[in-house]
Amino acid sequence: MADLGYLCLEELPVKQALGQYFVRRDTIRTEILTLEGEPLDLLAWLSQVGTEGERWVLLGKQARLPVVEDCLPAGNALGYNQN
Repeated sequence: MADLGYLCLEELPVKQALGQYFVRRDTIRTEILTLEGEPLDLLAWLSQVGTEGERWVLLGKQARLPVVEDCLPAGNALGYNQN
């Protein structure tokens, strides 16, 4: 598993081809597209799924890397106990 802050889109397809997994945080500059190639409106999607959701997307306007986009409450995603 690659580190959480890994942002080099050019390296991610290589990791996928090697069977490696990675976790990354979305940044403002990284475009997220639907599988049809349309920009994904994250706020609209999150309002539909609530606090947790998962879907296949294309990462990067040029790279169009197929990945699973997960959304989880921040405490759960980081493994914190919220009690």
